[in-house]
Amino acid sequence: MLINATVSHELRNPLNSLIGQICSMECFFDYFTEILFILSKSEGSNKVEIAGFTDDLKNIFAGLKSCGKKMTSSSNFIDFFVHDILDYTILNKDDKNFSKDLSIFNMEVALNQILEIQEDKIELKQI
Repeated sequence: MLINATVSHELRNPLNSLIGQICSMECFFDYFTEILFILSKSEGSNKVEIAGFTDDLKNIFAGLKSCGKKMTSSSNFIDFFVHDILDYTILNKDDKNFSKDLSIFNMEVALNQILEIQEDKIELKQI
């Protein structure tokens, strides 16, 4: 029981940091989208150069966005595991303190998160 409590406690701090950084990344993604929009609307003699540069930025943005989604899903799964450990500890200590989470579970969202996390392995193994 002590191991469960220690592990769950020690995982929560770095996990919360990761979740906070992912939220910050979302703000940067929004800003990046605005810049891409401004560049795509630019005019002038350098239009062809800007168009090529914008295409490169769009590819980079798509890659970063994909990585961000995978990081979000992975962090959420780790967070669920930490809460499971805490729930297990509470159940073993005193089942009167345990409270059920009756929120609605969306199977489609869960499956999409699993696919996003496993996408790289799927592609690598050509499944």
